[in-house]
Amino acid sequence: MNQILTEPRIHLPKEKRGVKGIVLSEDDYFVMKQLCIHYSMDSKSLHALYTFIAGGERNSNSITNRLRKLVESGVLVRRKELIVNRGGGIFIYHYRLGRRGLDVLVQLQYITEQEANRVNDQAVRLGVPAAHTKATSKLVNNVFMSYAGNDSLPIEEIVHLRGSVHPLFGGSPNIDLKGLIIPDWVVERDNIVICLEVDTVTERRTELDSKYKRYIKLAEEFKLLGKVLIVVFAVVDETVTDVPGEFRLRRVASIKEYFPIFHEWPENIHFYSMSANRVPGLVSRVLSYREPTSPLEQTMFMNEWLELILSHSTERQPFIKHELDSFYDINRDKRLDAEFVFSVPKGRVDRMVSALYVEEGSVRSHQLIRTNLKRNESYNERHADNPLQLLVCYGDEDLLQGNVNGLQPISALYETDFLTWRQWDGIQQIPQLSKVISPYKREMRDIE
Repeated sequence: MNQILTEPRIHLPKEKRGVKGIVLSEDDYFVMKQLCIHYSMDSKSLHALYTFIAGGERNSNSITNRLRKLVESGVLVRRKELIVNRGGGIFIYHYRLGRRGLDVLVQLQYITEQEANRVNDQAVRLGVPAAHTKATSKLVNNVFMSYAGNDSLPIEEIVHLRGSVHPLFGGSPNIDLKGLIIPDWVVERDNIVICLEVDTVTERRTELDSKYKRYIKLAEEFKLLGKVLIVVFAVVDETVTDVPGEFRLRRVASIKEYFPIFHEWPENIHFYSMSANRVPGLVSRVLSYREPTSPLEQTMFMNEWLELILSHSTERQPFIKHELDSFYDINRDKRLDAEFVFSVPKGRVDRMVSALYVEEGSVRSHQLIRTNLKRNESYNERHADNPLQLLVCYGDEDLLQGNVNGLQPISALYETDFLTWRQWDGIQQIPQLSKVISPYKREMRDIE
């Protein structure tokens, strides 16, 4: 964790009606502050938080005992949710801040008395959270631990809040909510506003279309404020709920198909679709200013990638760069272009390959891949003897493996990553590529 907690220990004395006394630690304050934001969190999430604070060096029984003491002292309130109604029943425990816990946060000047009353009212009204609310809370907890554990990110500069209480969306009485969209959650640093939309695979196309249009309108307003809007559709998975894996992958891919072409969007908005377990990594990269990459940065990455290959070329293996106009309609929309075409010697014929830099989950990248597959298919209809193939390059192998294409490879589609090639010394065997065999299947292959 990248922040040292320095609040003083507070002793709460024993009260009447069986309320026990307790000495609160800095770890407790840390967890209480997150509970204040979430309103309610389940026991698994709180166990994860305490373990995270301790650097993994706290056992489950110790955390369970601590939560019990916090409940007995009135700092927390615990509720049971019946999951399986047989035998003695199987329960999940949900926790919210009790009145004493809220008073402590007021004493620490983390919140005001008015805010404490609001949090208490909201938490009581929430009761046992609905499935969507629980999934959102679990996702956000994972996101928070991901960026809070990144030593290069200043946690004090990052704010995460429910969309309904964020000042830019629903949290200010001076904002007219009519026509505005309220995200499930917002993570913000400087001019970057990340909106998390938790998708429980129940929303219809019309609902997604409506969200898209409202986010486009919001981006236009944010442009005047100098803000960049990142919208992430997080499809629920086993890290936040129980959803079959295959159906989840199909949902991730189908969401990417819902959006109009990216050059119709304002320049300051980016859409992503991915399963929930991939979202924490994306948010950390965005907060670190590593993503989204601009078209210029993507060109620079691909030129460096090609230079890495050319620096190891031999007479037996000469990689040659070609101009795109030799392969595609000169009147095409060049905003959808691949970076370049290069040739790879294969037997007596040089294999022709178009290349793109792409990002995991990016709708823009998805649209570029889809467009260039179609362009290559059109070219190949006229040049069946030496077809044009598409190679897409990710930042590293983890991003490659994490991306869900969902595209039928109507022409040959290969994947690789920049880091693997940067580490290649030119002496060992040339790195193999990942070939997309079907929308959800890859195999390691050489260019055929």
